[in-house]
Amino acid sequence: MNKMIVVVFDNEKQAYEGLSALKELHKEGSISLYSTAVLAKDAEGEVEIKQAAEKGPMGTAIGMATGSLLGLLAGPAGLLVGASVGALSGLLYDVNDSGVDLQFIEDVSNAVTNGKHAVLAEIDEMWMAPVDTRMENLGGLVFRRLRSEVVDDQLAREAEAFDKEMKA
Repeated sequence: MNKMIVVVFDNEKQAYEGLSALKELHKEGSISLYSTAVLAKDAEGEVEIKQAAEKGPMGTAIGMATGSLLGLLAGPAGLLVGASVGALSGLLYDVNDSGVDLQFIEDVSNAVTNGKHAVLAEIDEMWMAPVDTRMENLGGLVFRRLRSEVVDDQLAREAEAFDKEMKA
Protein backbone atom coordinates (compact mmCIF):
# COMPACT_ATOMS: atom_id res chain seq x y z
CA MET A 1 0.00 0.00 0.00
CA ASN A 2 1.18 3.50 -0.77
CA LYS A 3 2.00 5.33 2.42
CA MET A 4 3.29 8.72 3.39
CA ILE A 5 5.95 8.53 6.05
CA VAL A 6 7.58 11.29 8.00
CA VAL A 7 10.70 10.51 9.99
CA VAL A 8 11.73 13.11 12.55
CA PHE A 9 15.41 13.46 13.46
CA ASP A 10 17.34 15.60 15.93
CA ASN A 11 19.73 17.04 13.35
CA GLU A 12 20.44 17.46 9.65
CA LYS A 13 23.13 14.78 9.49
CA GLN A 14 20.73 12.16 10.86
CA ALA A 15 18.01 13.27 8.44
CA TYR A 16 20.24 12.80 5.41
CA GLU A 17 21.44 9.45 6.77
CA GLY A 18 17.76 8.51 7.07
CA LEU A 19 17.12 9.61 3.50
CA SER A 20 20.08 7.50 2.33
CA ALA A 21 18.77 4.53 4.32
CA LEU A 22 15.38 4.80 2.60
CA LYS A 23 17.12 4.81 -0.77
CA GLU A 24 19.11 1.72 0.27
CA LEU A 25 15.92 -0.06 1.36
CA HIS A 26 14.51 0.72 -2.08
CA LYS A 27 17.58 -0.73 -3.81
CA GLU A 28 17.34 -3.85 -1.62
CA GLY A 29 13.70 -4.29 -2.60
CA SER A 30 12.42 -3.93 0.98
CA ILE A 31 10.31 -0.90 -0.04
CA SER A 32 9.41 1.00 -3.17
CA LEU A 33 10.42 4.64 -2.74
CA TYR A 34 8.50 7.04 -4.96
CA SER A 35 9.39 10.51 -3.75
CA THR A 36 11.21 12.27 -0.90
CA ALA A 37 11.76 15.68 0.66
CA VAL A 38 13.63 17.06 3.69
CA LEU A 39 12.33 19.82 6.00
CA ALA A 40 14.05 21.59 8.89
CA LYS A 41 12.84 23.80 11.72
CA ASP A 42 15.65 26.01 13.02
CA ALA A 43 16.26 27.16 16.61
CA GLU A 44 14.08 30.25 16.04
CA GLY A 45 11.17 28.17 14.71
CA GLU A 46 11.62 29.06 11.03
CA VAL A 47 10.79 26.21 8.66
CA GLU A 48 12.89 25.56 5.59
CA ILE A 49 12.68 23.02 2.81
CA LYS A 50 16.22 21.64 2.77
CA GLN A 51 15.61 19.39 -0.20
CA ALA A 52 12.55 19.87 -2.35
CA ALA A 53 10.38 16.93 -3.27
CA GLU A 54 12.15 14.62 -5.66
CA LYS A 55 9.63 13.99 -8.36
CA GLY A 56 8.70 10.40 -8.89
CA PRO A 57 5.42 8.94 -10.04
CA MET A 58 3.88 10.25 -6.80
CA GLY A 59 5.94 13.43 -6.47
CA THR A 60 2.88 15.65 -6.42
CA ALA A 61 1.56 13.91 -3.30
CA ILE A 62 4.87 14.53 -1.52
CA GLY A 63 4.64 18.15 -2.62
CA MET A 64 1.21 18.34 -1.08
CA ALA A 65 2.35 16.74 2.18
CA THR A 66 5.35 19.09 2.26
CA GLY A 67 2.97 22.01 1.84
CA SER A 68 0.79 20.75 4.68
CA LEU A 69 3.70 20.31 7.05
CA LEU A 70 5.30 23.58 6.06
CA GLY A 71 2.02 25.32 6.74
CA LEU A 72 1.54 23.81 10.16
CA LEU A 73 5.14 24.16 11.25
CA ALA A 74 5.41 27.79 10.12
CA GLY A 75 2.26 28.97 11.90
CA PRO A 76 -0.65 31.04 10.54
CA ALA A 77 1.28 32.73 7.71
CA GLY A 78 2.80 29.42 6.67
CA LEU A 79 -0.57 27.72 6.75
CA LEU A 80 -1.73 29.96 3.92
CA VAL A 81 1.38 29.15 1.89
CA GLY A 82 1.06 25.47 2.70
CA ALA A 83 -2.60 25.41 1.75
CA SER A 84 -1.96 27.07 -1.59
CA VAL A 85 0.87 24.65 -2.41
CA GLY A 86 -1.36 21.76 -1.43
CA ALA A 87 -4.35 23.12 -3.34
CA LEU A 88 -2.53 23.04 -6.63
CA SER A 89 -1.29 19.53 -5.99
CA GLY A 90 -4.48 18.19 -4.49
CA LEU A 91 -6.52 18.86 -7.59
CA LEU A 92 -4.55 16.14 -9.36
CA TYR A 93 -5.77 13.33 -7.14
CA ASP A 94 -9.10 11.63 -6.67
CA VAL A 95 -10.18 11.53 -3.07
CA ASN A 96 -11.69 8.36 -1.69
CA ASP A 97 -14.23 8.16 1.12
CA SER A 98 -11.92 6.51 3.65
CA GLY A 99 -12.24 9.40 6.11
CA VAL A 100 -10.01 12.27 7.17
CA ASP A 101 -7.14 11.71 9.57
CA LEU A 102 -6.25 15.17 10.80
CA GLN A 103 -4.21 13.73 13.66
CA PHE A 104 -1.31 12.65 11.41
CA ILE A 105 -0.17 16.15 10.43
CA GLU A 106 -0.77 17.44 13.96
CA ASP A 107 1.28 14.60 15.50
CA VAL A 108 4.14 15.27 13.11
CA SER A 109 4.04 19.02 13.66
CA ASN A 110 4.22 18.45 17.42
CA ALA A 111 7.26 16.19 16.97
CA VAL A 112 9.13 18.62 14.69
CA THR A 113 10.14 21.11 17.36
CA ASN A 114 12.79 23.81 16.98
CA GLY A 115 16.07 22.35 15.72
CA LYS A 116 14.52 19.15 14.35
CA HIS A 117 14.61 17.82 10.78
CA ALA A 118 12.09 15.64 8.97
CA VAL A 119 12.30 13.34 5.97
CA LEU A 120 9.05 12.97 4.04
CA ALA A 121 8.64 10.04 1.71
CA GLU A 122 6.02 8.21 -0.25
CA ILE A 123 6.67 4.50 -0.10
CA ASP A 124 5.09 1.16 -0.73
CA GLU A 125 5.95 -1.38 1.94
CA MET A 126 4.79 -4.91 2.62
CA TRP A 127 5.72 -4.72 6.28
CA MET A 128 6.92 -1.93 8.57
CA ALA A 129 9.90 -3.58 10.23
CA PRO A 130 12.61 -2.67 7.67
CA VAL A 131 11.83 1.06 7.76
CA ASP A 132 11.16 1.17 11.49
CA THR A 133 14.33 -0.71 12.38
CA ARG A 134 16.59 1.31 10.08
CA MET A 135 15.14 4.68 11.13
CA GLU A 136 15.20 3.87 14.86
CA ASN A 137 18.87 2.83 14.55
CA LEU A 138 19.55 6.31 13.13
CA GLY A 139 17.60 8.05 15.90
CA GLY A 140 14.46 8.72 13.87
CA LEU A 141 10.84 8.73 14.98
CA VAL A 142 8.57 7.32 12.25
CA PHE A 143 5.03 8.49 11.47
CA ARG A 144 3.05 6.86 8.66
CA ARG A 145 -0.36 7.08 7.06
CA LEU A 146 -1.95 5.78 3.92
CA ARG A 147 -1.41 8.28 1.12
CA SER A 148 -5.15 8.64 0.58
CA GLU A 149 -5.60 9.74 4.21
CA VAL A 150 -2.97 12.47 3.78
CA VAL A 151 -4.68 13.68 0.61
CA ASP A 152 -8.04 13.73 2.42
CA ASP A 153 -6.47 15.65 5.31
CA GLN A 154 -5.08 18.34 3.03
CA LEU A 155 -8.37 18.77 1.20
CA ALA A 156 -10.20 19.14 4.52
CA ARG A 157 -7.76 21.84 5.63
CA GLU A 158 -8.16 23.69 2.34
CA ALA A 159 -11.96 23.57 2.64
CA GLU A 160 -11.78 24.90 6.21
CA ALA A 161 -9.44 27.74 5.18
CA PHE A 162 -11.72 28.59 2.25
CA ASP A 163 -14.77 28.65 4.54
CA LYS A 164 -13.00 31.00 6.97
CA GLU A 165 -11.95 33.27 4.10
CA MET A 166 -15.50 33.39 2.77
CA LYS A 167 -16.90 34.25 6.21
CA ALA A 168 -14.35 37.03 6.62
